[in-house]
Amino acid sequence: MTRCFHLFTGSDGASHVAEIDLPVGTVETARRVHVEVTAPGAARDWHTAPTLQYVVTLTGTLEFTTRGGEQFELRPGDVLLAADTTGTGHRWRMIDDQPWTRMYVELSPDAVAAPGAPDARATVVAFVDAFQRADLASLEALLADDFVGHVTTADGGTRDVDRAGYVDSVRAMDVGSAHLRVDVTNTVEIAPGRVLVMVEVHAARAGATLHNFSGQLATVADGRITSLWMVDALPAESDRFWST
Repeated sequence: MTRCFHLFTGSDGASHVAEIDLPVGTVETARRVHVEVTAPGAARDWHTAPTLQYVVTLTGTLEFTTRGGEQFELRPGDVLLAADTTGTGHRWRMIDDQPWTRMYVELSPDAVAAPGAPDARATVVAFVDAFQRADLASLEALLADDFVGHVTTADGGTRDVDRAGYVDSVRAMDVGSAHLRVDVTNTVEIAPGRVLVMVEVHAARAGATLHNFSGQLATVADGRITSLWMVDALPAESDRFWST
């Protein structure tokens, strides 16, 4: 199956990446199509996309990194939708012994995939990534000013928090010390701007471990999350772990 990665500029002004469905059947207007070849071993330091464009890798394998530490690999057959035309940008380096042969499809400004307008799923995936990295600045930037979070309690209920309260609760968890790994197992946009994300959580700290699953329902508007409902599979175990 063809993989498609979306590099976009978030509301925090930083480049983010999300794996998205290839827009099969969507008709978009191309301004220019050209093929480029780069010799093995090359790299390019921080830069933004010069224009909104698809980049189709034909040969070569590359590692892309955003300034926030998000990484992904492009392999032959992968498609990149490069839309981070502003902000902090990204860099890449070649990691195999093949030349990077790729085809650029530059899109017109009125193309369906407009720059600076990440889809709702990409916003939620960027949010999960910021949480995992304990990047509180990026996390807060992805929450709307009027954000309301419905956070699972130890008894399986919920408590409501605002934007500042949610960020403070993540800060209190001291995520950075927990060797946290959050794997997004599935994302579904069940209605325009409403995204259900399923995650698997692994964490370890001070001799304790946590293996949990969580479902979260986010409402997204203009690239920011306005509300978030969460349900933990093991709420009591999760509460005990993060309280230590």
